[in-house]
Amino acid sequence: MQVEGSYEKDGYATIRGLIPPEVAANLFKQIQIDLKAAGKSFDTFAKAHPLSKQPTADISGHFYRPLTTFLWGLTPIIGELTGADVLPAYDYFRIYQQGDICRVHS
Repeated sequence: MQVEGSYEKDGYATIRGLIPPEVAANLFKQIQIDLKAAGKSFDTFAKAHPLSKQPTADISGHFYRPLTTFLWGLTPIIGELTGADVLPAYDYFRIYQQGDICRVHS
């Protein structure tokens, strides 16, 4: 894991390698399984969004329990990295397609 920037000084930092690729792949696989069980696919679930060039799939942890579990799993390391006692508050997950950008962050 590599932290770029200073959360304490800037109020944000980039954390590279926070999530092992296997964890990310399995979370994505679970999302695909659950979409299929609901009779949907990425293509039918994704929608156009003004912040990206291509359609994206958005999911709020409030409506999808695996994301809330994922957030709670990240809470201890985020607390350690920020040096603060933190509690999970809100999680929102967006799947971008390869080559896409989030215009607000680029």
